Amino acid sequence: MLNLQFGSFHKSTVKAADLTARKALPFIRYDGYMDPLSHQSLKDGSIPLAQYLTKTDCLSAVPQLQGSAAALETLLDLPGELAACTERVATEDGKVFCTSLLEALWEAEQIGECFEDFDATNIYIRGRKVVLYMVKRIDLQPAQLIRNYKSAKKIIEDAFLHDGPIPEDIQHLLDMIESEHDKRSLFRIHASLWTLSNRGGMYMRMHEQLKRLPVAVKQAILRVMGHLKYIATWRSDVQTNALLNAIYTHKAGIYAVPAIVVQPLAVQLKEGTLFTDYLRNRVAHRMDKYGLYRLPFSAQGTELVALIRWPLALPTLQYELHKVRLLNDLNIGELY
Repeated sequence: MLNLQFGSFHKSTVKAADLTARKALPFIRYDGYMDPLSHQSLKDGSIPLAQYLTKTDCLSAVPQLQGSAAALETLLDLPGELAACTERVATEDGKVFCTSLLEALWEAEQIGECFEDFDATNIYIRGRKVVLYMVKRIDLQPAQLIRNYKSAKKIIEDAFLHDGPIPEDIQHLLDMIESEHDKRSLFRIHASLWTLSNRGGMYMRMHEQLKRLPVAVKQAILRVMGHLKYIATWRSDVQTNALLNAIYTHKAGIYAVPAIVVQPLAVQLKEGTLFTDYLRNRVAHRMDKYGLYRLPFSAQGTELVALIRWPLALPTLQYELHKVRLLNDLNIGELY
């Protein structure tokens, strides 16, 4: 099968003067491609974003109880869940949509380019990925690059609102795009965009990075984790899902509420340590413990039941590690 993304182009949506100096890019939509072997003219095949969004629950959906007809329809089923879910999460298509748009801006910057102003009418979808149409490529200008990211933020925001309320972890990403341009290297690999298949493994690697930090730095991050809004309820939250509870009750004593400590920072440190360790053990021991209880599950399902309860846990740890410049040690190629 021919790969249209990397064919040579014979028509363009930018000025001819630009084409002599700028090579074709996979995230730009061209009017046509020439197959280098057969020399046949091929159309791009992408569709406008507005047309793509006519499909219900395209970018976000409410996960459903395992085995239900709605679960089969959304492909987001919750194994071991004891109560119906009401919170929306990003679909895998939604994550690809965000990642590909932010990746386009990042890749353009790496070759010294950015784009003139664009909006949702310039966004097309090829397969599941974003391509830009009728957008002029220009030499990199820092102020214009910021405008590009603000445009991307609005496009993502409006697209997700088409389905319903924006998922909390996606909102964390949008807030970063709005106010933390200096951290843009994190945008396209933000934890909210990790596939369900990758979430567990990436958390394990972040947890390993955390353990290797100097004590003072590690404790500062754990106190941030201990200040998350989930800390007061996470022990009861696990009891509403059989899979999460299987890990918790196997050695419940190690997650016991710490004795009353006068210093609040000490409490945050202890609670942050227990919570992050539980999230790690949930991944490391899910196969043997879930099998012991003969609970039907998939790796994606186990990540989903954690995501709906603690959507900001992974983005927060990733953000804190990024601040100490350790995220570069992760093999980010695995995220795609």
